[in-house]
Amino acid sequence: MDTNEILLSDSILWTDPVLWEELELQAAEGTIDLFPLPPYSYIYFSKLSLLFKAKHEGAITEAETEEAKVSFLREFQQLIEKEQKQEEDIRLQKEKLGQKITEANEANERAKAVYVEYQNAIRTAGTLTSDIEKSNSVYEIMDIACKIIGLLTGDTSFHGRQLKKFSLECNEQDGSGE
Repeated sequence: MDTNEILLSDSILWTDPVLWEELELQAAEGTIDLFPLPPYSYIYFSKLSLLFKAKHEGAITEAETEEAKVSFLREFQQLIEKEQKQEEDIRLQKEKLGQKITEANEANERAKAVYVEYQNAIRTAGTLTSDIEKSNSVYEIMDIACKIIGLLTGDTSFHGRQLKKFSLECNEQDGSGE
């Protein structure tokens, strides 16, 4: 393994059997460079290196070496699985957060649109108020006032409903509504 190359992921290392076998052989020979290894691989191969050193010195048997190697490998696999689960959890959290941000942005855009609409209604009401001041007709004043009320309340049908009531009232007073 090139010591200038730093491996970034234990998962990538784990899925490369040729590199993995080469590193195990280097650990057995005591020539492994642990520096470029990612964290969990560093732990595994440093333990493995010490294990093979103890075996070569006669401190442990071949069977004990194999048993410990299997135990170290199982521990490494569990760490990798835990890390992958954490990465998946983080990915899901980022996805949910992204959705919430999108929803918040959409709600903000809707609120801005409502605000703009309301500001336009206020401007229009101001113009219509000056029309009321200029008018001499009670009917025209009532018509404009109903438009203003509808604009400011956001009730688009208010003006029409009031005009119907007003025309019915006028018809009844004229006697033509009977």
